[in-house]
Amino acid sequence: MSPKATRAVQEAARTIVLERDQNTCQRCGANVLYKLASVQHRIARGRGGSAEDRIWSPANLALLCGSATTPGSCHNLVENEDRDRGKDEGWVLPMNNPDIDPSKEPLLTYRGWVLLDNEGGWTHYTGEGAA
Repeated sequence: MSPKATRAVQEAARTIVLERDQNTCQRCGANVLYKLASVQHRIARGRGGSAEDRIWSPANLALLCGSATTPGSCHNLVENEDRDRGKDEGWVLPMNNPDIDPSKEPLLTYRGWVLLDNEGGWTHYTGEGAA
């Protein structure tokens, strides 16, 4: 098992993501300021978590409504209810491929297809696979 990311690394990444995503579910566009929401790891942390740089990079993280176990939530949809759709939309990336760079993998959000960067920004994506 790989070492876990420190609490400071985790909190720094979450702070960047929460600021970028502005209390908005990045899949459906719902305001989640006073609702249950959680940060999706596009490349999963794996059992016990991971200190691998890309796992805690802002490009690998996005705010979704609900949790992975909340029925009807975006987080549950991409993780459990329709995982194939989650993969097709860029919410779930392969865990065992060390060559995957989340900042180069498009993500279908309520704004359309985007690329997330590691500085807390995003750009529209118009490349292959974008509708």
